Amino acid sequence: FGTGPMGVAIPGTMILRNPGEDNLTLTSLTIGGANAADYRFTNHGCVNDNPCNVASGLDITTLASGGGSTSFAMTCTPGAGGPRPATLTVVTNDPFLPMRTANLTCAGPAPEIAAK
Repeated sequence: FGTGPMGVAIPGTMILRNPGEDNLTLTSLTIGGANAADYRFTNHGCVNDNPCNVASGLDITTLASGGGSTSFAMTCTPGAGGPRPATLTVVTNDPFLPMRTANLTCAGPAPEIAAK
């Protein structure tokens, strides 16, 4: 996501791909970690929902086999200076690896120290 002023949304995109031989069904996407409140989904029926799932409006639930993909627009609005790490957990119907987690990172400006 990069670095931006505190309180200003920094746009980013998370791309989900399905390299497998079967269609992949998305069950939920959840932003977690100490700074989860800094991150928001901004499309696919997930606007401001955490977790995002079919019940909360997730409108894309199937990734086609053999390379199907979709992207989720997100923002990070740094709530403080410095790094603002969080995680994105994706739950699917994959019988071998039903839950995957990706790291999310943005940063607010470094705090200024005034010398007297």
